[in-house]
Amino acid sequence: MKRFQGVIILALATFLFGMYGIYSRLIGQGFEVFSQNWIRNLFVTLIALLAVVLSRKWTSLRKEDVPPILGWIVCDSLITICLFLSFNHLPIGTALFLLYSGTTITGYIVGSVVLKEKLNSNKIIAIILSLTGLFIIFGFSLGKLPILYVFTAISAGILGGIWNIFPKFISAKYSSFQLIVFDAGAIFLTSLPLAFLFHQKTPPLSINLPWIGIVLYGLTQFVGDQLMIYGFRKVEAHVGSLITPLEAVFGTILAFIFFKESLSGMTLIGGGLVVFGAILPNVFYQINKN
Repeated sequence: MKRFQGVIILALATFLFGMYGIYSRLIGQGFEVFSQNWIRNLFVTLIALLAVVLSRKWTSLRKEDVPPILGWIVCDSLITICLFLSFNHLPIGTALFLLYSGTTITGYIVGSVVLKEKLNSNKIIAIILSLTGLFIIFGFSLGKLPILYVFTAISAGILGGIWNIFPKFISAKYSSFQLIVFDAGAIFLTSLPLAFLFHQKTPPLSINLPWIGIVLYGLTQFVGDQLMIYGFRKVEAHVGSLITPLEAVFGTILAFIFFKESLSGMTLIGGGLVVFGAILPNVFYQINKN
C-alpha cells in the first residue's frame, strides 16, 4: 500500500509539473529569468511560512541533515534557471525530452550507486521503454537547436535526478512545508541579487498573463514539491525515476492544447511506451507480492 500511494502521489506531481512549460511561456512575455525566479519563489516561501505557522510544524535542523538540505537547495536553484531558459528558447516538447532523459538516467545511476538499490530485468526493460518513448516523441525534433539551451535542458534533467533522491537522506521529522521554506527561500535569496546584478527589472504589478503565470506557477510549485517530497519517501529512486517522465507526456498534451504544438501518431505511441515503462515495475511488484 505504501508503494502504491507513492506511485499515485508522484504521478499527480508529474501532472502538475507538466504545466511548468505553459507557465514559463506566459511569464516569459513580461519577465526575465532571474526577476521571475525571485518573485515566484518569494511567493512560494510566504505560502509555505504561513502553512508552517498554521500547522505549528517547525523542527530544529539536525547536524547530519544540513549537507543533504544544502545539496537539495543548490540543485533546485539551478534547475529553475535552466528550465526557464530552456522552455523559452526550445520547443516545450524538445526541452521535456532532454530534461527527462537526463532525469531518468541520473535517477537510475544514483539509485544503484548511492542508494544501492537492486536493478532487476523488469527495471532495465522499463527504463529502455521510457527512453525509447521519449525519443519517439521528441528525439527526431532535435535538429539544429541552439547548443546552449540543449545544454541547459540536459543539465536541468541531471540536477532533477539528483534533487529527487535528496528527501531520502533528510529526516522525515521535517514537514514538507518547512523543507519548501528552505528550498524556495534559498532560490529567492539567490535570484534576487542576480536580478539586480543583470539589471532585470520587475514589470508593474497588474492583472495580465505574465503575472497570472507567476501566481499559477507558484501555487503549482508549492503543491507539486510537497507531493514529490512525500512520494519519493515512499518508493525506490528507480521506481520514482520511471514515473517522472510522465511529465513529458502531460507537458506535450498541454502544449498541444494551449500552443498547438504537434501531437502526431508517433507522439501517442511514444507516450504509450513512457506510460508502460512507468507502470511495468509496479505491476511485477504486485504480481511477486501476491
